[in-house]
Amino acid sequence: MVVTVSPTDPRSVRALAVFATADRWVKGHRKSDGRAFFTIPGSNGRLYHADTRDCSCPDARERGVTCKHQLAVRLWNLKNDLATTPAATAQPAPAPKPAPACRACGGPLPAGTVSGVCNEDACFDGDVFAGVLGIKAAFGSRSACALSGPVVQLVGAA
Repeated sequence: MVVTVSPTDPRSVRALAVFATADRWVKGHRKSDGRAFFTIPGSNGRLYHADTRDCSCPDARERGVTCKHQLAVRLWNLKNDLATTPAATAQPAPAPKPAPACRACGGPLPAGTVSGVCNEDACFDGDVFAGVLGIKAAFGSRSACALSGPVVQLVGAA
């Protein structure tokens, strides 16, 4: 989702100011259908109930336009969706692992060898439990995805 904010649109500029007060919003759900909404303090001291599609403020009710409260809720949703959803393209592909090599001779290990030592008589020292090192090498931890991506698309900036 992209939310467009333009410095030439006063409503979208005011939406950024409303979004900055998101820590004072109260989240609720309608009893009739469970739809989520926020109670947002207005600039005149009144409280408005808003979600991404509707708002109880005069701008939305009387003019039938997308108001600053709705835009601010869209920004909030976008920010929180990015914070909880890993971006598939944000993380580069992992580098291929080098082929495992024998710890003793450096030669290639046959598939399924977990001891870290090939089966050649000169290399195999009988220590089968050295396979723990091979298991640790095969099952490394994976790093968490990095988040990236635009939250706001700014148009018309000088």
